[in-house]
Amino acid sequence: MHPIINPAAYISKEFFLRDLELMRTNWHFAGFVFEILNHDDFLTTRIGEVDLVLQNFKGSVAAFTNVCSHRFSQIQTQPEGNRSLRCPYHGWAYGFDGIPVGVPQKGSFPELADPVCREKFKLEQWEVDTCGQLIFVRQKFGGLTLREFLGEIYDRVKNMTSAFGERIDKNSFVIQANWKVAVENTLECYHCAEVHPDSFANFIVIGNNIRDEKLHSSWHTAISERYASGLGRVEKIFASRPVNIAGYFHQLIFPNLTLVTTNGLTYHLQIFDPVSPHETLFISHSFLTKLSPQVSVNPEIKRGLVASSIDFNRRVFEEDRVICETVQKGLRFPPVGAAGILADDEVRIQWFQQQVVSSAAFNAVI
Repeated sequence: MHPIINPAAYISKEFFLRDLELMRTNWHFAGFVFEILNHDDFLTTRIGEVDLVLQNFKGSVAAFTNVCSHRFSQIQTQPEGNRSLRCPYHGWAYGFDGIPVGVPQKGSFPELADPVCREKFKLEQWEVDTCGQLIFVRQKFGGLTLREFLGEIYDRVKNMTSAFGERIDKNSFVIQANWKVAVENTLECYHCAEVHPDSFANFIVIGNNIRDEKLHSSWHTAISERYASGLGRVEKIFASRPVNIAGYFHQLIFPNLTLVTTNGLTYHLQIFDPVSPHETLFISHSFLTKLSPQVSVNPEIKRGLVASSIDFNRRVFEEDRVICETVQKGLRFPPVGAAGILADDEVRIQWFQQQVVSSAAFNAVI
């Protein structure tokens, strides 16, 4: 198999603009349901270089481009918090539909007395939907519903994310590589023996239990006997966990989100956010499984599971960062006439690239 995407797509500014459009037009992860449960809770994020705010209005969440329509200040200036959707510059306030509902010295704007005119100052609104604990948004309304977009993985994602318990780690850093390099790296383990000889390569039993799920894909494999025996006691204590997926399971949610679990004990959600043609903001959230209030876990065992999970993941992530940056350097000077080649173990990369090149934005620049 040969790669479908030309090396230029990993370094070109023109292709990077296409990548940003891809992020905005597909359903894109924006935050967690548990982060904005209460009236006036908000969180801010960035998708395809657009600043976005998600705001809770009496239990319903709306998403807008985070720019006031009066004089274009950002409205919410913190990553998260609890305050009304009110501009900090001149105090314009907005309601659930994004239309101004409070304007200081309103008499100075006689045109705002006309509801039709007032609607012209409506914030740019994004479509919002949820699956389990995940909030997804997209810039334009219409097209596939979130359920249709996720397809056969909808129930799986819902069940897995609904099993999130305590968040035990949040880790972020910039990878000096294109986001597609970083995503493709996580879609294969052909590199594991070289890049992770003392970490991930010892953790799993390499297997080809991979699934093409249209836009998305998944990989499920066994854990090595060495690690499985160490988790045996922990598994018994956590026997009542809501989801029990034996072994290591890796889910790609197109285009740039991965959801991973080991035995349903811990969950890891990773976002690969494009910053520039050669920079990716990597963000990882780690969770323990949810347990019923009646289950009591020995604090020492819990601390051990948390510490080992965080240390292991951060080690693997750092190894991946280094190799992705090495790949990005090589992409600047690919051998003349070389198309590259993919092993059978790298078929998920081919599926991923097929979905990337099928987008209208990509075809507009080739």
